[in-house]
Amino acid sequence: KKEEATNELSLLLPLIQQYSIVASILYLRQWIMPLFEDMSLEDLPEEQAKFIEQLLILYKQRNTSSRRGEEEVPDGLLALGISKKEWRVLQYIIEGKSNDDIAQTMFIAVSTVKTHINNLYKKLSVANRKEAIVLGKELTS
Repeated sequence: KKEEATNELSLLLPLIQQYSIVASILYLRQWIMPLFEDMSLEDLPEEQAKFIEQLLILYKQRNTSSRRGEEEVPDGLLALGISKKEWRVLQYIIEGKSNDDIAQTMFIAVSTVKTHINNLYKKLSVANRKEAIVLGKELTS
């Protein structure tokens, strides 16, 4: 039934792309991603082929091993392009740590923490720390 499932997935692809349900696709990765891997991208419209390529890149990033004891970036955040370091910074922000505390904990400069925070704000489409905390909690639960 793999061929039938692949055909059905091809029919759904425009809607998946239109509604940007990347996080849901990554969540179902053990069933869906092998189908995407087997698809012939040459037979698809260019935009859809690029979309699948992006999904496959995220999928491979998601499946790379983390350092021992390190938490993986949740799918909802990974789909937004949030890196492991940005994820760690967001975790510390959610815990209520200051920029100075985060810098000391991560052994990085405060200016680097600020850069990570600015990147997080852009990727999360939020304007401040409070909004980042609310959305971060929502996307990681």
